[in-house]
Formats: sequence, structure tokens, C-alpha cells
Amino acid sequence: MTQWTELIQRDHKSSKMDDDHARDRPLSVAYLGPPASFSHQAALAVLPSANLTPLPSFSSIFEGLLRPAKGDVGDLGGAPLIDFAVLPIENSTNGSVVQALDLLAKCSEGDPYADIQVCEEHYLPVHHFIYTNANNTNSCSKYLAQHFPHAERIDVSSTSTAALLVAKDESGGSAAICSRLAGKSWKLKCLGEQIEDEPGTNTTRFFVLRNRTRPRGEDSLPSRRRVALRPPPPSPPTGRGDEVNAKALVLFTINHVVPGSLSTALQVFAKHGLNLTRIDTRPSRQCSWHYVFFVECKERVKDIDNSKDTKLQGASEELQGLTESVTCLGRWIDMLQFEE
Repeated sequence: MTQWTELIQRDHKSSKMDDDHARDRPLSVAYLGPPASFSHQAALAVLPSANLTPLPSFSSIFEGLLRPAKGDVGDLGGAPLIDFAVLPIENSTNGSVVQALDLLAKCSEGDPYADIQVCEEHYLPVHHFIYTNANNTNSCSKYLAQHFPHAERIDVSSTSTAALLVAKDESGGSAAICSRLAGKSWKLKCLGEQIEDEPGTNTTRFFVLRNRTRPRGEDSLPSRRRVALRPPPPSPPTGRGDEVNAKALVLFTINHVVPGSLSTALQVFAKHGLNLTRIDTRPSRQCSWHYVFFVECKERVKDIDNSKDTKLQGASEELQGLTESVTCLGRWIDMLQFEE
């Protein structure tokens, strides 16, 4: 049994969970591997009772949502059907994860991943520890300069991989910057805690993805549980006590030749009372200097599962006449409202 398989097996539990189709099998959640990564931590936080499967790349996660996962699960055998996938989308220090955006750009109607949508978000505070190599040194440069000014810095694919390399180094002459989970998983000695340059300000946001053609287990998502546990609205009702902040991700393209086409499209959101919370662009890869636009917006809704008669629906209908293409890539409950 490999070391990776040993970690994976810890996450494959035997507990059963109810689902929309009454199939008696645990939920299966894919995340960007290897085990003990920050994506692994996020998956544990989102659905701790699910079977967790690490996949080797961003593209394999999207492929896994469309068919049984192709990732190597070692001695576990088989390839589980993926119900959800946890994917990093942006970091408060380093910005957007462009690999994820480029794949989300392929989720429009007629594209390879048209059946994939966003259904949840999760915010993971990122803390770096140094265990006795270094990965992700950009956010820990001050600590390294002060304590290890002459150490050679070696970038590897992930912080959990760095921890594994240190675990295999019997000389004891290397150290890894990684998460607490990675350090403990490989039973390493901690040399320094929370060594990031600006402790408390580094957070990664993750999207939870699903295949819209086989919805399952949504009531198990953290946002649904938080809403279910909220106290009842005041009596008499104020009209807002039973509402939640809902976010949506809209992807659109415009005619780059028409003056003001981008400005006109963005004004539609304000016209319909939608608050823009994030804007991203990526090359369309169809022709040079042509871009796709990602817009996140927010509104108050009573039912996150009912997209009819919402401000978003009105904006989407108007955008269809002002853009070359427009797609809603998903709606979900804003998790930041529970921190207020």
C-alpha cells in the first residue's frame, strides 16, 4: 500500500447519506490532490462524511464530474461516480486561479462541460507552517529571509508534496512549508507556526461544483444546513427574515468592435438591482484579443432553488440581446453572510 493510498483510505468512510434519488451510497467528493493539500482541507470542511477522492489536475476534476473519475485511487479499486468537486477559485493574497476560470469558460451551452455548475462556496483561512523543500514561498518570504537566509528554495507541485518529500528525506536536512494537516499526516516536527507574511489575512475561496443532470445530496451542503438552523423570522414578519443572500456567476462574451458594449452589459446588473461582487476576464482562445467575462452578482432571495421571477432572471434575459453569448454558471448561498 502506498503512502498516498493510506491517506486516501482515511477519507473513504462507510457511513451512508440520504440523497435525492434514494440511492444507498455515500456521497463522493473530488478535490485537487494530492492528499493533505489545502483543497483536501476544504473538502473535509464542506462534506466531512463523504468519500473523498484526490484527482491530479483541474481538468480531471471536470472530467470526473461528467463520468466516473479517472484518478488513481490505488488499492481502493474502481472509479467512484463524483457527486461534488471542490475547486480553488481565488486567494485573497494571490488573486484568481486562472486554471479554474479557463475550465469554467467551457461550461456554456454546447461546450464540453455544459452540465457542470457552481452550487456552493467555501472560505478556507490559509496558514503556513514549517516542518522539518519549500513550496509557496511567496507568502512566507519574510520568515524565510529572517530564519533561513541561506536555504535553497525548491518549488514543488503542492505543499502536501513538499511534506512528503521531507518525510522521505532521512538526512533531516530539509524542511517544508505546508499546512498543519500535511505536517501531521507525515508525522513531521513543526519548526514554526503561521509563518505567512500577513497572518490572518490569507484566505482561499473554493467553489463546490456538481453535474446539474444528477443533483444529489444538496441538503448536506454547509450553506443549506446553516439556513435550516437559522432562527425563525420575527413575528409579525418583516418580509426579509426568511431571505438569504444568493450569489450567481454569469459568463458572457461581447462584440469587441461595438463601442461601449462592455459598459452596456455591466449596467444591466445595476438596472436590475444586482450587486456586483467580482469581475474576471480570460482570453476566449477563439481569436486573439477576444475575452470572456465572468461576473459574480448578489441578490436577496427566499428560495435559492427557484430561479424564476428573480432579479438575475430579468438581467439574464436582457443580456441575451446585448451580448454575443451569456450563461449562468450557477447560483449558491453567500457564505459570508453567516460571518456578519
